[in-house]
Amino acid sequence: GMAGAVDIDGSQVWRRLPGTLQLVHETEHFRPWMLLASLQDLKHLGGRLRAEGDAPAPGGVTYRELSGPGALRFVVSAENGRSLVAAVLQGASRRLNRPLRSVREMGAEDFSYLLEKRPGCYLFLGQGEGAGLHHAAYDFNDEAAPIGASFFARLVERAQPLA
Repeated sequence: GMAGAVDIDGSQVWRRLPGTLQLVHETEHFRPWMLLASLQDLKHLGGRLRAEGDAPAPGGVTYRELSGPGALRFVVSAENGRSLVAAVLQGASRRLNRPLRSVREMGAEDFSYLLEKRPGCYLFLGQGEGAGLHHAAYDFNDEAAPIGASFFARLVERAQPLA
């Protein structure tokens, strides 16, 4: 699983003005980062994967293991967001034996904490064209709600023992 705050070139920041829906664009340098459950998807980097504090490798990724509870155990970062995303997707595609086009396909975010307490799974239920869930222009398609509710109701019905 993963979660992240990745900007492709590591310098573009959008901030919402307090008390408004207005977004302002700022330029600020930061190191793109992601949270991962393991380093398995980055093993293909070999010597370009280094612990934070070691001398960074050109074009490499650094990691730091987190302490405390939670399924997301590692903060990984790189100078370039595109290379960080590409490295994670390449490794995850190999592990899953199928091509991944986006980190969104890997799912997890805060859901990993729920899975520590209860069994479950992560599912994308599309609602048509438009902005993604965490985008400022996102508009929930109300017509998708009955379809999603029906899907989950049928899932529960099929899991019940036959009477």
